[in-house]
Amino acid sequence: MERIKQLGEEDCGIACVAMLIQRYAACPAASSYDAARAVLFGAREVGLTKTKDIRRALAAFGIQAGRRRQPFTAGSKNDLGLEFDAIVGTKPRKDESWHWMVWDAQRQVLIDPMNDGPNRRHVTHYIRIG
Repeated sequence: MERIKQLGEEDCGIACVAMLIQRYAACPAASSYDAARAVLFGAREVGLTKTKDIRRALAAFGIQAGRRRQPFTAGSKNDLGLEFDAIVGTKPRKDESWHWMVWDAQRQVLIDPMNDGPNRRHVTHYIRIG
């Protein structure tokens, strides 16, 4: 899965949906971000994304997501050990909002749309993909 960077402070949900669109809907990376943004926010200003927003956006591209977010209690910060792709949520930021990342099960790697270095965030929950 190719990492797609978020463009702003609150774009992590868009970037994560874009990465999954790229993999599951065979949409080029350059257009998957725009497509994800359009489904999530339309003409509105970009804001925080909630679990229901992410599920709705993925469904618009025929990507099945788990019905609920699941708590995550095992593994380390970088090695989640999940055998399926997932969007993962981390501890709240200073403003109490979540940060979203993608778990690539094929490569067994956590992809952060904000940073390309080692992840230092604590994963608290996930949404199963597929």
